Amino acid sequence: TQSTWVSILGIQSTGKSTLLNTMFGVKFAVSAGRCTRGIFVQLLKIDSELAIASTCDYILVIDTEGLRAPELTYTDTRNHDNELATLSIGMADISLINIYGESPTDMNDILQIAVLAFIRMKQIKFNASCRFIHQNVADVTASDRLLTQSRSMKQVLDDMTKIAAETEDCSDIYQSFSDVINFEENKHTFYMSSLWQGAPPMAPPDRVYSKCVAAVKSDILNFLKSKKHNFLKVSQIVDNIESLW
Repeated sequence: TQSTWVSILGIQSTGKSTLLNTMFGVKFAVSAGRCTRGIFVQLLKIDSELAIASTCDYILVIDTEGLRAPELTYTDTRNHDNELATLSIGMADISLINIYGESPTDMNDILQIAVLAFIRMKQIKFNASCRFIHQNVADVTASDRLLTQSRSMKQVLDDMTKIAAETEDCSDIYQSFSDVINFEENKHTFYMSSLWQGAPPMAPPDRVYSKCVAAVKSDILNFLKSKKHNFLKVSQIVDNIESLW
């Protein structure tokens, strides 16, 4: 029996659990503030047609506690976030990096941790994958501006890769983020509108949000069908975490 592990990582209260609930029909806790503590995993059986196409039987959806918890001190927060980001990426075949808004400025330190984890995964011969999800974007149809933003995001990731590669003494191997994992900024970056049209609780859901979620889910299912990936077993997850830690 083989499973695909899908994890999500991001700052507290940026819509991570809501995204997973909408995408996979699960019921992770949702509320303002810190509603997820630690890591929660939901096991979903794949329908027979997709299972045959993907050679995979289950999807394990991993919801993680939000980063930058205000309840913790700066030192505790940094150590906690480092450990959580490393664990989340080490457990996953595909990681969703959740960013609030168009710019990743508030996530730069988290991105550096994430890139370092991807480099370490690469060093143990495991080719992980990731998608960057920008939530609460004002106008998801502004293609020219979002294209520019995607290129800027790629430059940030390249800069983070160089810093992380120096830390691991492998700067001669990894010069850009694409050297670490298969990443195309125009294909693997998604921009999503707000869930609500107006102020909740009386505001109706935004249809554009649903379409954006469907696009992300379709990309994940295509990833399953690509058959370019050896899906993880639980024993391999344990080995990965030990190698990363």
